[in-house]
Amino acid sequence: MRCASPLLQPAARAPIPRLARVVVPGRSLGRGGDVRGSLEGALGWLAGRPLCGAAAAFGVGIGLFQVLPGLPEYLLLALSIAGVVVGIAASRLAPGLSVLLVLLAFLTAGAAAAGLRATTRGAPCDEVEELLEGTVLGEPRMEDGRTRFLLGVSRALRGGAWREVHFASRLSLNARVELASGNRVRLRARLRPPDPPLNPGAPDTRKQLRAAGLAAVGSVVERQLALIGTPHPLFARVARFRRDFRGLVETAVPAAEPGALLLALALGDRASIGDETNEDFNRSGLAHILSVSGLHIAVVAAGLYRALRAVLARSEYLLLRTDARAVASLCAIPATWLYVAFTGTEIPAVRSGVMATALFLAMAVGRDQDGPSALAAALLAVVAFDPSAITSLSFQLSFAAVAGLMLLTRPLRRLVPLAPPRPDAQGLGGRLLRARESLLLAASGSFAASLATAPLVAQAFQRASLVAVVANAVALPVATALTVLAAASALAFALSDALAVLLVALAEPLARLLLWLSHAFASLPFASMQVASPSLVGFLAWFAMLAALPLFQRRRRIALRLLAGSVLVLACLGAHRRLAPLFQRELSATFLAVGNGDSTLLRLPGGRALLVDGGGDPAGRWDVGARVVAPALLELGVRELDAAVLSHPHPDHALGLVSVLKQVPAREIWVARAAEGEGLLRTLVLLAAERGIRLRRLAAGDSIPDFAPLGIEVLHPPASTKLSSNDASLVLRATFGEHAFLLTGDIERAGEEQVLDSSAPRATVLKAPHHGSRTSSTEAFVRAVAPDHVVFSAARSGFGFPHPSIVERYERLGARLHQTALHGAVTFHTDGARLRVERFAESSAPPTAGITTVEEPTPREER
Repeated sequence: MRCASPLLQPAARAPIPRLARVVVPGRSLGRGGDVRGSLEGALGWLAGRPLCGAAAAFGVGIGLFQVLPGLPEYLLLALSIAGVVVGIAASRLAPGLSVLLVLLAFLTAGAAAAGLRATTRGAPCDEVEELLEGTVLGEPRMEDGRTRFLLGVSRALRGGAWREVHFASRLSLNARVELASGNRVRLRARLRPPDPPLNPGAPDTRKQLRAAGLAAVGSVVERQLALIGTPHPLFARVARFRRDFRGLVETAVPAAEPGALLLALALGDRASIGDETNEDFNRSGLAHILSVSGLHIAVVAAGLYRALRAVLARSEYLLLRTDARAVASLCAIPATWLYVAFTGTEIPAVRSGVMATALFLAMAVGRDQDGPSALAAALLAVVAFDPSAITSLSFQLSFAAVAGLMLLTRPLRRLVPLAPPRPDAQGLGGRLLRARESLLLAASGSFAASLATAPLVAQAFQRASLVAVVANAVALPVATALTVLAAASALAFALSDALAVLLVALAEPLARLLLWLSHAFASLPFASMQVASPSLVGFLAWFAMLAALPLFQRRRRIALRLLAGSVLVLACLGAHRRLAPLFQRELSATFLAVGNGDSTLLRLPGGRALLVDGGGDPAGRWDVGARVVAPALLELGVRELDAAVLSHPHPDHALGLVSVLKQVPAREIWVARAAEGEGLLRTLVLLAAERGIRLRRLAAGDSIPDFAPLGIEVLHPPASTKLSSNDASLVLRATFGEHAFLLTGDIERAGEEQVLDSSAPRATVLKAPHHGSRTSSTEAFVRAVAPDHVVFSAARSGFGFPHPSIVERYERLGARLHQTALHGAVTFHTDGARLRVERFAESSAPPTAGITTVEEPTPREER
């Protein structure tokens, strides 16, 4: 009996090759006929795997909604249903058209699903403080003495009455509070829409949050939170079970890092893992091991399936009357979801549970023999369950890695000039050959997964691990065994504390070994390299290059052309990124958004670069230099600094600079001659001595001629001073043609008076002193500088920068004001005469906004 829809027909009867002949007629191709053959082969391959086409179309539809978020969801859903109906009806008369219609139906269904998932009601459009009610979603996390959690908001007190709303918010509470998934809470929160990316090289987390229905971020005000409802008993038991198991591990494993690693693998709790361990796993290419996602769910699910099948195989009665494979697959599904619940129902684990469920169902009905179709079924199940998953890095890495393993492992193995062992090879020699083959396949698989995920890792972390292939080949067996023991110890804890302690004791040496391996690979001088985020063209060229590998065996000529073309495109992109700064003819001054701190990058004609300060978090909660400044430098094409300048040794200026200099080479470090050599300044001086960087001490009256045609003058402080650290900040004026940039550090009233006593600090662009505090920017100083533009480098909250009175003072002068907290990184470009301004992101811009350009200002003499 023939299937009603061509999407469900077997490959032998698929009509798509006929469609290919219509689209690409052979006579018009001449010698390019193998292009038609390749297209026919590709379409025929898809015809035999209809789920692959359906999953691809659904994913494209989700991506289309991300680009065009205003599409009407219910109209798209109606079009999808109509497309399926018409496609099935036309399957006999026009099979090729039927296929296209059904694929378009899946595409519109993907766009509709994405729209429905992202739909919110009553979400804040600006920063507000409200009384909310909602349900805790997922397992809260404890980090740095704070509780972070997701809240599904259902009611908000507005206008004196409770109103029904529907949106999710990511909140933090400045205290450690025992919350569990499913808790009903009432709290007062300060909310705002998610921030757009504020700097070059920063990920667009706002798009991902909005795709998942997360319409707000914020914090609980003064710990005003009350429980008004308990979770389902199952969630309460899981939370209690996790808490007790965490206590058992902390008691059984006194060492901090091995215990933290066990908790990460068993519970998905990474809060206790230190920064150094995270950095080791990132540099060695093993970071995926630390998150409970595809690897862990796969290991546990496969273990459950094999255990159940082994038990069923012992019963002759069951073997004769049932399909043990199908029964084991179906029984493994609820067991897998129990493990997902135990790990805290984190979103990556839930997605992996959906994927495992899809694969088990395929096994139960005997449709798992084709790897790409099984993967497509899992992908379709995941994105149908959660369309926002397609924007998640963990989702992208998981599926890219599995696709690489399926499609590239064998082609890569064939490139190794060693013949596989003969099937009839016997004796010791045969066993050795088979062992060698297993190692080659493992190495090829690791290399395949690394190649498939490389551009995703580069975009997310601006880093490429050069040892990832070897590190994964060595560490994954250890990680797999450790994951099995960690999961087994958690399951055993439900039965016996003693058995759980025994399994934890067995797992501890493996945890120590895995930590040692990650550190050993990360310590290699060539372990990783910093790379800029690839462009869309770079992505397409990379995956086109990988697509050429499976074609080598049957379509060698096409594969060579595809490989050569993609490599040429990648080489041109790399050369452009490297050489473009050398041909730069303008001065660019970029004031990065680093919160309540400073970091200014000057890029000179010819590619030279000077960085003034590097930001920093005084509380040490995050590394501004590594997470913000270094990625921005890479994205802007800066791979070496001609000079790094420290205005004064306060954490919000110096911490990030120290971090940047550990990653980016520098030729010189400039500091104030009057600065005292303690604390962070001493750290910087020692770093300069260790790396052979020239240390230059500057004082008022000095000038630096090395950067011509950019003139750099030191206006402050004098060689010796009794001023405070803020007022003793290094003040530089950089002049390029008709325009001057005044970089003031954190000087306040006393420092400004000294600057005015010794110079006339007129400038076109002023970096507002001390982030715009009311103790700076005196009336006399503002009038003396008379800037056209003023940049306030400050966060949204914290110290109340910039102060309203200071903003008003500059506005009265007629200056254009820029705030990094609102506008993101602010860049000024000048050829010496004309000046133009770019704000990286406006706070009110739509999710698809990138750089917005402000019109060229009127020159001062014409104002």
